[in-house]
Amino acid sequence: MNILTSINDRESNTIITILNIIFCFSCFEIEYLYHFSKIFKFMYIFLQVCIVFSIMCFFYFKLKKINYFDIFVFIFIFFEFYSSSINHQINISLLISTIKLLALFYTAKFGISYNVKQYVKVFANYLMIITFLNTISSILVYPNALFYDQSDLLSPLFFIGGDNTSIRIYILCILFNFLNYNFLQTNFKIIITNLANMLLFCLVRDLGTGKVCWLIIVFGIIYLMLKKTKIPRNIIYIILIVQIVLFVILVLISNIDIFSYFIINVLNRDLTLTDRTVIWKITIEKIIQKPLFGNGYVYGKDFQRMLPYIIGVNAHNTYLMIMFIGGFVLFSVLIIIFIITIKKYDNRDHKKLMFILPLMLFVMMTRAQVEGGDINYIIFLVYMIYNYKNLERYTCSFKERRKQIKCKID
Repeated sequence: MNILTSINDRESNTIITILNIIFCFSCFEIEYLYHFSKIFKFMYIFLQVCIVFSIMCFFYFKLKKINYFDIFVFIFIFFEFYSSSINHQINISLLISTIKLLALFYTAKFGISYNVKQYVKVFANYLMIITFLNTISSILVYPNALFYDQSDLLSPLFFIGGDNTSIRIYILCILFNFLNYNFLQTNFKIIITNLANMLLFCLVRDLGTGKVCWLIIVFGIIYLMLKKTKIPRNIIYIILIVQIVLFVILVLISNIDIFSYFIINVLNRDLTLTDRTVIWKITIEKIIQKPLFGNGYVYGKDFQRMLPYIIGVNAHNTYLMIMFIGGFVLFSVLIIIFIITIKKYDNRDHKKLMFILPLMLFVMMTRAQVEGGDINYIIFLVYMIYNYKNLERYTCSFKERRKQIKCKID
């Protein structure tokens, strides 16, 4: 009986591993493939639709499991489509963005629910491989791009896409490898290697936002690994407040002079943050015109037409972009998603190494202050925090880690 159980477990683990490989391949696209044929773009969309449909059927029809987070994600998507509908802005870009959000969300839902250690391990290894290939591609063609998109903007692209947008994948790569470290499935050298890889890419491409994200990650991990440091219990609430204050300073007040030394001397940028302040001003004017339900999903070339002389496919601020698309109604739904996560995660004691999740959320939300398309990744990270129990179950404490490492050596 035990042998049969062991065989069944091995078969089940193999199936889940294969599924996770398909999941991560589908969610994190190798955009270099698009350079050869558009068929690959359709392939990714097809895979993502199949994944979303399959996991939705599994959870909602077979298991009949739905939680508040799922409901508010649906409400968020509903108002995004509603705002776009009343503004006659429903388009293929909105559909693709929604499919990508749901693919990220449902793969996390399935992965965390069923063999979370395997989910983390597969995603950590896959993300490490594609980010290393991305860095190598940027070095080989320096100072040029691996290829350029076919739009009028001719944006430089690399193995996994644009240089700025690639930073989101590097952030998630470090997160998953740190979780893998928490689960005793890898060592700390791998995390250091991934940090070095991200820094190298940021230096090669001179990415100001990427450098800021890297610095926050490094100082955050150092603080996390110090033995006597304490993490506040209401950490998600604090992150939300800090990001609101940062948004007010950067966007609403536009008091960038506070950060002038860092922006000019460290990031080598001007005080308009590469014309972002001009884009923010125009976007705010559009929001004021339609404050309740917004302007609908205007993105890419359509957004570019609103700008007088500046190149910009979005508002270069994710929170402004949400208000631009769906007004204060859509933005309120996002705040509610944070509130239900705060109620579930904050005011509870957690293992110290688990705070890598809030740290990476803070990094992604800080990046979102100057980049316009990060909402899918923010919701993905918030969901991982909301569904923290399975992740924390396998997370070692410092003492447990030392004991298990010692046992492995012996």
